[in-house]
Amino acid sequence: HLLNRIMEKCLPKDVPEGTKIALLGGIQVNTPEGTPEYFLPKKFSILNHSGEVKEDMLQELMEEGNKDIKRVIKEMKLAKKTEQLKAGIVDVPIVEKAM
Repeated sequence: HLLNRIMEKCLPKDVPEGTKIALLGGIQVNTPEGTPEYFLPKKFSILNHSGEVKEDMLQELMEEGNKDIKRVIKEMKLAKKTEQLKAGIVDVPIVEKAM
């Protein structure tokens, strides 16, 4: 693997002690213009300055990626509204119901 050779050459001499390295690798699928591209993560790890894996984050990444995006957006909007309410600066729209 090319990445392993790069790491062997650079670590630890080129990375200061105490530095954390995030390593993300996978398969990128390029598609025609106008269609979404895809990335399949195969590796996501946190390494120390010597290149030793300190934390494997792939499972957490996959779980996060599988969340329902609509639910995530709703949660973000609710959190924002909650913060605005706490700050006392919320704009409440008036909605008239049609009869």
